[in-house]
Amino acid sequence: MPFLRLLVPVTLCCIQIHMAQLTKPNIVWIWFDDLGIGDVSFMGGDLPTPILDTLSDKSVRINFHYTEPICSASRSAFLTGRYAFKSGTNTVGGPFEDRGFNEANILFTKILGSTGNEGLYYNNMIAGKWHIGHDRESRLPYQNGFNAGLYHRRIVDYYTRDGSETLSSLDSTFGPMRAPAVVNQRDAILVDGLLRIRDTYRIATDSNGTGDVFEFPVEPDPAAYSEDLYVDEIKQFLADQDGVDPFMVYYSLWTPHTPLAEPPATRNGIAVDYSLCSGAFPS
Repeated sequence: MPFLRLLVPVTLCCIQIHMAQLTKPNIVWIWFDDLGIGDVSFMGGDLPTPILDTLSDKSVRINFHYTEPICSASRSAFLTGRYAFKSGTNTVGGPFEDRGFNEANILFTKILGSTGNEGLYYNNMIAGKWHIGHDRESRLPYQNGFNAGLYHRRIVDYYTRDGSETLSSLDSTFGPMRAPAVVNQRDAILVDGLLRIRDTYRIATDSNGTGDVFEFPVEPDPAAYSEDLYVDEIKQFLADQDGVDPFMVYYSLWTPHTPLAEPPATRNGIAVDYSLCSGAFPS
């Protein structure tokens, strides 16, 4: 995971528990997407992951637990504290589906971010992937305890910050489109048989309250790596904290979910040294 070199200063400096109040530790939660137990070398995997190995050596390792095999289900289970089949998201939701976590389940981030006499007053930030419900506002992060963040709701490319859906996927969602006028309209928005979906949002607060603002409204910088952008956002969020109110960072990576893409060879015009992560990769 070469890009994690960026994350090391954040992790080593900020994941340590600072006590805003004795009972309210700051929290930095780093969540990988579809990372298998055999994908890290400290668990006997073939891929060299020296940074994660170092973090593991300095940490408490929880090695007896249950998890879900896919992205949406694992996120839903974590945020609700319930098995995925009870949280309402036990499979991967499509980009146009009216489906997400069961709102009878309160996400723990909403409890952290609550205010008032019984509130915990956490400043909660999300960076990265949501993908547990985007069909209605009540399922979005800013309605569930997050007051800051840069995130994508469902699908994303590591560089273009958009996603795509095939014709067959659209037809499976909406049913076959046979009316000529509808077919022509559909085909007009497809590029090489794919529908491009811009899907990155920033949580912002103004005089009207807190909500989502569409990010990258114009063609994004193709040289900007998504995980770099998220790490920069996390650093800025941490720098903005006042040391009084506690905070939580939910860094929900897309990595190493497909489609895989190499991180950039240079950053700000300077070559990146990835020799730390070199090793004998399996063929």
